[in-house]
Amino acid sequence: MTPDPSKNGSAGVPVAPADPRIRRVLVALHNKYLSPLSPEQIASSLNLSQSRLAHLFRQQVGTSLTRYVRRLRLAEARKLIETTTERIQQIEVRCGFNHSGRFASDFKREFGMSPSECRARAVADRALADPLSGSDFRMQTAKSVQR
Repeated sequence: MTPDPSKNGSAGVPVAPADPRIRRVLVALHNKYLSPLSPEQIASSLNLSQSRLAHLFRQQVGTSLTRYVRRLRLAEARKLIETTTERIQQIEVRCGFNHSGRFASDFKREFGMSPSECRARAVADRALADPLSGSDFRMQTAKSVQR
């Protein structure tokens, strides 16, 4: 579910940056988006000023570098929330978010639901897809037997 470097993160519109430096940035971001890459480091590696990098990136990709990286990280967080049982707080740290309030608000803005709502939907979807497998079914059955 990680966005493709050839697509814009917001609308999935194909992006083919004319500038090879921006193409290199996109490839690097998709390979290392969980690493703490600063705009200063990226600009320096391309022999560009930070403001020139910001201008070129926005012009050719359609969004800011910071927003693009945040969307990559949010997509990874969503994938982990939906497919693992790892605690949401651990996922947010693993995906590079240091402030849980910011993570939750960014997540809700991007996907229209909170991280915990996303997990609940994923669990419900898995239960509907195969109600006789997995621990969710066994836990529900055990709870109903105890009542």
